[in-house]
Amino acid sequence: MKFKATESRYLVIKKGETTERFTFYPQNEEIPSIVTSPMTRLGKWFDASFQDRDNVKKLEQHVE
Repeated sequence: MKFKATESRYLVIKKGETTERFTFYPQNEEIPSIVTSPMTRLGKWFDASFQDRDNVKKLEQHVE
């Protein structure tokens, strides 16, 4: 089974703050950080904010 690094993201939290100090390289491919490149799955955005409030606002704007 091959790991797809481009379809994955990582998020490192130290002392309640997000950090980009670490990078992950499984199978010699860099996994992008969720901070630098947010992603969407099934219409929901995943980014560095820990609140779902932004997703609700985007959904409300899309419906209107």
